[in-house]
Amino acid sequence: LLGRIRKHLDGFGKWIAGWRRCVVDDRELRYRGGTLHDAMTENGIDPGGSCRRGRCGRCRVGCVQGGYRLLDARGWAGQGDLLACQVVPRATLRCRRTTVDSRSP
Repeated sequence: LLGRIRKHLDGFGKWIAGWRRCVVDDRELRYRGGTLHDAMTENGIDPGGSCRRGRCGRCRVGCVQGGYRLLDARGWAGQGDLLACQVVPRATLRCRRTTVDSRSP
C-alpha cells in the first residue's frame, strides 16, 4: 500500500510541477497551459471577452514583463496592448488588464 501511495504522490508532484504561473493585476495565477485568457478564466478572473479568436478585442492586457508568444497577428491590440486570447505565456508573465474605454482620451 505504501508503494502505491508513493507512486501516486510522485505522479502528483510531477503534475503539479507542470503547472505554470503568471501575474495579472498583481494577482498570481496558476494554470495548466494554454492562453492567458484560459489562465484568467481558470482562476476566476473575467478576461472581458468570449470570442477567443481575437475578434472582439475585449480581453485587452498590457504586458509589463516576461515572455510570450502570439497565436495570431490579431493578438496586437494597438497602443502596446495585447489580446489575452492570443497570448501564450512563455516565462512568468506580468500583465495588467486594460479596456478600450480606459484608453480613450
